[in-house]
Amino acid sequence: MKHSIVIITGLFILGIIAARCVNVPFIVLFLPALMIGVISVAMLKRERMFSVFMVFFIFFLGAVYCKNSRSLQNSHIAVQFPYGTKGLCALEGDAVSHSQAVNNRTVFRLRTEAIETDGFRRFCSGEVLVSVKGAREIKSGRRLRLTGELIERNDELVMKVAFPSRVQEIGKPRIFFVRAFAGRIKEACERIIFEHMPPGAAGIVDAMVLGEKKHVSPIIYRSMMKTGTVHILVVSGFNAGIVAFMVMLLLKVLRVPKMPRIILTVPILIVYCFMTGASAPVVRATVMAVFMLTALLFQREPDIFNALAAAGLGILLFDPNQLFEISFQLSFVSVMALVYLYPRLRTAFCLTKIKIGFARVLAEAFTTSFSAWAGTMGLIAYYFKTFSPVTVFANILIVPIASFITLCGFSLLAVNYVFPPWASSVASACEWAVNLLLYINSVLVRIPGAYFSL
Repeated sequence: MKHSIVIITGLFILGIIAARCVNVPFIVLFLPALMIGVISVAMLKRERMFSVFMVFFIFFLGAVYCKNSRSLQNSHIAVQFPYGTKGLCALEGDAVSHSQAVNNRTVFRLRTEAIETDGFRRFCSGEVLVSVKGAREIKSGRRLRLTGELIERNDELVMKVAFPSRVQEIGKPRIFFVRAFAGRIKEACERIIFEHMPPGAAGIVDAMVLGEKKHVSPIIYRSMMKTGTVHILVVSGFNAGIVAFMVMLLLKVLRVPKMPRIILTVPILIVYCFMTGASAPVVRATVMAVFMLTALLFQREPDIFNALAAAGLGILLFDPNQLFEISFQLSFVSVMALVYLYPRLRTAFCLTKIKIGFARVLAEAFTTSFSAWAGTMGLIAYYFKTFSPVTVFANILIVPIASFITLCGFSLLAVNYVFPPWASSVASACEWAVNLLLYINSVLVRIPGAYFSL
């Protein structure tokens, strides 16, 4: 079947949604899934019956995954929270995300290992959101002991720490070696960017190339949200494509055969994924790139729909609750809109028949921007209470500049090692492009009716 992975992913998603909407015990879902799975194996030689039972099996598997992910062990911090945790308490565990500055507070996530209240220490599990007053940099993988107040907010546990001094490191960082290696490379790349550019422009480049948005001004972020161009600050498939292209080109220049080139490119893409935080858009882009490269490796025609579905299925198998995250939905819906709507609009408007080069490029840009906007405007209006008619026009102007900035950012990192005297020139071009982008965005956001708050 041509789009078999699309069908499998769709059934898995339906199972997740069903489990989220219908409150039934885990065992009620697990037993039918197990029984249908056994019957499916028994029906291997009867193709039609096997297909029917596999449909139900994948559906129930999605429901089981979702229900299991929401089931809490007795040691989970959310289960232990009501018992003796009022007032100050201490938590020990590992930071699982880099800190971000939000309204003069440092915010990150902690995977808990132990909780201490009134001198009584017990083991626990699960994650909490940590909010520390003041500025302090916390890196992923650090082992910490926090003292503060544990509260429940918006169905999530939050540890509020009044002073940065109450965040203490209690041992050597425990971190997956690939993530640690990627972290060291990212730090080296950030040093290069900030050494050659002023902080404002460097923050934009850092977000576009390495996915680190903490240096982007909140004013700029809100302004780009109003014009619907904030997506350029997120690492996407374009970035993964640049990395894959640069690595493949370098290996080709070194006369490395095709198969080893592909095999060597895949782990580099995975390292880049960890460098940029392994968020849903990055993982989606990386899985899609790996899927496409694997198809080339086996000399098969890549299928963009199967690649997109495989990326979504991989993320949901790891965490089915990602389906309900804004970043996951926007990331996949925007790509689906481009893949599905763009070719049809291109055919409907007969863009291939436009003879004038500039007019054709402009029409292609408008169609691409409109496809992405049409696909995501409902989600943006629902989650962010904003409707931006200027988005289509803004993306036509800003996306090419953002692409140039991204290419300049990668070029700066490469040139700094290959031929350092040219690094300043590349950085100047990049800074000029950033200033131009911000100027155009500031002009667009002031247009009457550019956006509406719902």
